[in-house]
Amino acid sequence: MRAPTDEDLVAVERFVELGADMIAVSFVRSAEDLARVPVEPHPTGPIVVAKIETRAAIQDLPAIIEASGAVMVARATLVVSAVSRNSRSSRRRSFVSALPLAGRPSRRHRCSRPWLPTRSPRVLRPPTWPTPSGTDRVR
Repeated sequence: MRAPTDEDLVAVERFVELGADMIAVSFVRSAEDLARVPVEPHPTGPIVVAKIETRAAIQDLPAIIEASGAVMVARATLVVSAVSRNSRSSRRRSFVSALPLAGRPSRRHRCSRPWLPTRSPRVLRPPTWPTPSGTDRVR
């Protein structure tokens, strides 16, 4: 199935009529998928967000970055569908480094505070709470 579908295109026209600020396109495979979205370029129309979720999108990444107003990576979907375990970090590094070169900010690129994490931890741990005695901590 191609993204966006005919139903999606009808919905986009309605969202634009209602004044949507952003339109996200899921399962983008190429820049041509974004060209099918019937919106005026930003700032006249809404920002088109390309959701990177497939191997084909990784292969056409420079063109997708150029054709979109913003890019979002669905890491879990991408890892399951496209990326082998050994190449995850190298692909992530190449993706993050490609955004500033294309004139697009990334979370890592914009972050001026080095102590602020740029991605979510893989395992969320519960917070530690002090016990009534105040000496021990309970997880």
